[in-house]
Parts: sequence; structure tokens; C-alpha cells
Amino acid sequence: MLVRFAAGRLRHGDRAATPANSIMEIVAAFSRKPRGVKLVVLGRYDPDNMPYHKQVVSALRFHSPLYVHGHQVGGTNPSLVEAMGAGSGVLAHGNRYNRWVAGPGARYFEGEQQCADR
Repeated sequence: MLVRFAAGRLRHGDRAATPANSIMEIVAAFSRKPRGVKLVVLGRYDPDNMPYHKQVVSALRFHSPLYVHGHQVGGTNPSLVEAMGAGSGVLAHGNRYNRWVAGPGARYFEGEQQCADR
């Protein structure tokens, strides 16, 4: 499968569709003003929990100038690590786990207002 995207025109986040992943805050923050880019939210909404198409997710990571990571709970956050490995800029929820994984090279937000300001 060949997937083409307009380079630099997408922002994306990939996460399970749960409140602890800040989806509503990210979408509301992004929607506050025109940004000249599209927000792509990846999530597992299918009741059968179908897997992602790896080639599509890889293409999104590679062509997105910014990865928005809203996970509020701990762990190693493989999606965050994969986005960093693809060279995407990172805007992440400011909890200690994300700060430990992404370090000083990322930008952080605590809630909808800070997300919108970034």
C-alpha cells in the first residue's frame, strides 16, 4: 500500500479512545483557532479492537511535523517513543512519565488552555 500525504500539513496523535488520553482536550484546543494544518486522531474505536494499518501509522508519523501525546498515566509510552524516532516534534501532557520519556526536547501542556496555546 502506498500512502501519500502533503508533507508538513498534518498533526497527529495516536491513542486508545479513553478520557485519560486527553482526546477531548486536544481536539477542543486544536479547534479554537485556524491552524493551517489538519489534526489526525488515531484510536481504537472498533469494538473488535482491530489493529492499526502499520504502513499508514508509519506514514503519518514520518510526515507529521508534530505528534500530540495526551496520555496522562504512566508507562513507557511506545507511541511516544515511536513518534520521537520518526523525528516528529512532540507536544505531550506534562506528567512525569511523559517528561521522563520525551525529555527537554518536547513541549508540554496541562489541560486544554495550555494545549491551545502551544
